[in-house]
Amino acid sequence: KPYLEQSLVSDRPEQANILFITGDPEWSDYTVEVKVKPLLRTEPAGVVFRYHTNRHYYFFSLSKGNLARIAVYQPIEKQFRSFDSRELGRAEFPYDARTYYTLKVENDGPRIRASIDGKLLITAEDSEILKGKAGVAANIPTRFQSFRVSVSDKNKSVIEERIRRREK
Repeated sequence: KPYLEQSLVSDRPEQANILFITGDPEWSDYTVEVKVKPLLRTEPAGVVFRYHTNRHYYFFSLSKGNLARIAVYQPIEKQFRSFDSRELGRAEFPYDARTYYTLKVENDGPRIRASIDGKLLITAEDSEILKGKAGVAANIPTRFQSFRVSVSDKNKSVIEERIRRREK
């Protein structure tokens, strides 16, 4: 089965995440899911949502210490060359480097619901960024499969109208 592999180990994970992003800045109220297989467990790997810039986005990840975590990365650093993020939630989640895990995030206005393999782990509310692109991120070798973004027909029409107004 085909997969996307991020094969690098970042030598500066405190400064930047390796991202692969798609979509439109007008995307909102969508569900994004992807199968993630971290090949190491030393740095986070997961799904990006509500992406605004490469320094300002939300990240649901499998993180070191057997954790699932949601954080919003901040556009302004408090320290030179050091990411600043605000954690929205975490849950214990034991994982290994041999298994694909399905990470899913549902966005509904400020509400965020994050699950792994169909089990809801984290709920949060945050309105710092309410719309944006989606993608995957990892600073360690990781494989991604079956990336998918879905939205209701009603909200698809709303998004398409915002894009038409912007393009006009």
